[in-house]
Amino acid sequence: MLWAFVAVAWSVPEGFWEVWGDGQAEVAAYAVTVPRYGQLRRGEMVVVTVTETFTRGQRVKSDGGHDDEFPVVKQHVMLDFQTGIYDYDTATSTFVPIDGAVPTKVAFSAQEWCGSTADVWVLDGPTSRWDAHSYFDGEGDRRHRLPVPTGAVVADALPWLVRGLAGEVPEGDHPYMAPLRDLRFHHVDPSWGQVTLSKSGQETVVVPAGSFEVDVVSAAVSGGTRTRYFVERGPHRRVVRIASDDGFDAMLTGVNRSAYWTQNGEGAEAGRVALGLPASPWHAP
Repeated sequence: MLWAFVAVAWSVPEGFWEVWGDGQAEVAAYAVTVPRYGQLRRGEMVVVTVTETFTRGQRVKSDGGHDDEFPVVKQHVMLDFQTGIYDYDTATSTFVPIDGAVPTKVAFSAQEWCGSTADVWVLDGPTSRWDAHSYFDGEGDRRHRLPVPTGAVVADALPWLVRGLAGEVPEGDHPYMAPLRDLRFHHVDPSWGQVTLSKSGQETVVVPAGSFEVDVVSAAVSGGTRTRYFVERGPHRRVVRIASDDGFDAMLTGVNRSAYWTQNGEGAEAGRVALGLPASPWHAP
């Protein structure tokens, strides 16, 4: 099996497909604070989590008929925030095999008034390929070949993995890859660091979406920051807050399961308000 090199054994739990095979996506919205240019910025984050059928060769969503298909959980994170006169629009798509802990692909892009950047990281067992494109001098078009160490933890997969829906959170020390967004914002080439994962006892956390009893999973990066994931106790195990020592904070404002891609007609903007997001400025009264 391709992912057998991963130290922690993961498996699809009983009842997984009854929830995640319903043809709908979980749409979770957050009010966020993001550190950028030495200041804390306000914005919004939407996390779409859904199961898809992927192709091994193309590493894209399959429309059927391929002999190299396998199921993944797609976690698509759209983070938008303001920096003075201009805004940032970022997107990170992480595709995790449903019986694994290491993604098969992570893609990141950022658009702002200066220009755009994009990274695509494809992982194949103990090896990986990273393609980076940027408008910054010296960062134009590059390719990195990276080993994938045993027991690796990829930060962009953590919001899914900490929910424990495909296996227990692997506590202890692990090789660690920082979020692609952070690497891009700090103009750092990808390299493996170390993280310590740990779980603490039950807490109560209050966010705009309400009051929740949660478990807390901490990811402490060696020589870096600690990020805490507040995970709802109960069958859905939704992440209700993410808080980092560097000032990043995301608090749940609303969540639903829906076929959101069908809600693209005029008037469907009301669904943003239902998720606790600001109404679209293009449809203000």
